Amino acid sequence: MVEGEDGHTSLAVQNEFEGALLHHVHSQLGRVSYEAILSGSGLVRLYHAVVAITRMAPATGATDGVLPPEAIRNFAAIGPGGAAAQAATAFCRLLGCHAGGIIPGMGRLINRKVFRRGFEAKG
Repeated sequence: MVEGEDGHTSLAVQNEFEGALLHHVHSQLGRVSYEAILSGSGLVRLYHAVVAITRMAPATGATDGVLPPEAIRNFAAIGPGGAAAQAATAFCRLLGCHAGGIIPGMGRLINRKVFRRGFEAKG
C-alpha cells in the first residue's frame, strides 16, 4: 500500500449513470475527488445530480432547496425507486470501490468493538 491522502484521489466511474452523476458534480466543483462525494455533503451532491439527470421531482422537506443527508438517507429507506435511493446506492457503490483495496483483509477486524466505537465517535 502506498501512503498518501487517499481522500484527494480522483474518482473513477464504473457505468454511464455514474459518469453522468460525476459529470454533473464536476460542472459544479471542477475536479471531483472521493472526499467530495464520500461525505454527507457528497450524498447531497449525488442526490441533486440524480434529480437533475433523471428529472425526478425532488423530495419535499428541503430547506432553502437543500435536503440534508439524514433526510436523503430516510427517503432512500422508504422509497427504493426514488432519487434518494439512487443517490444512496451510488454513494455505497463508490464507497465500496474506494475502500475495496483494504477491506477484504480487514473483515474480522471491522466487527470489533474498537472499530465500531471509532466509527460511531466520528472524531
